[in-house]
Amino acid sequence: MALQGGVSSATIVAGPVEAIRTEVAERLRQLGRDGGYFCGPDQGMPWPEPHIQALHDAVDDLGRYPLSTVNPTQVT
Repeated sequence: MALQGGVSSATIVAGPVEAIRTEVAERLRQLGRDGGYFCGPDQGMPWPEPHIQALHDAVDDLGRYPLSTVNPTQVT
């Protein structure tokens, strides 16, 4: 079984970038620790470009196995 989504659309729409990054880190910790998780928005809709880019950047930085326990605000 694999899981997909999980990042709140409300957080993505409202931002800021730091909140999106923090939520990505939390979802990775909750849902991805054993693999089988595709981190992304909880639904499809048009996103503010800087916000969806922040999600993609956070997944690129934090979503490689083995998952890191680094604080998401410390990784750039």
